[in-house]
Amino acid sequence: TIGREQTRNILHDLKHFLLNQPGIKKVWTRREIARLPFQVDDLEQFYKNQLYKNRNGDLTIMTEPYSLITNYENGTSHSSPYEYDTHVPLVIYQKGHLENKKIAEKVWIPQLPHTIARILRIGKPSASPYKPLPGIV
Repeated sequence: TIGREQTRNILHDLKHFLLNQPGIKKVWTRREIARLPFQVDDLEQFYKNQLYKNRNGDLTIMTEPYSLITNYENGTSHSSPYEYDTHVPLVIYQKGHLENKKIAEKVWIPQLPHTIARILRIGKPSASPYKPLPGIV
């Protein structure tokens, strides 16, 4: 087995190697991204929201816009924080209570639990820093 210092050195070298590859915008170690204070609407927060203890890799990679790391010639992964990759329709219906609306401003998936809690008139998720979707409730 390798020690902590060797692991740190390997990750450092891998990070700098990746940063010199075309299409790579940012690379963080697990420790770096966990400690960085992003704002709720920062693109980088998209990646930080995906951190799960003991389930993530050692490095997190953010690609440049319109770059995709894949074995497929076509399609998308919906795994980037860019609008073209995250802009999807959402339909919420409650008979007699919700009207037909279109939200033009940028919203985030983590706003959905708070929105649903408001619709159901129950408490919001306690750890959520997100507000409900605008104009829904």
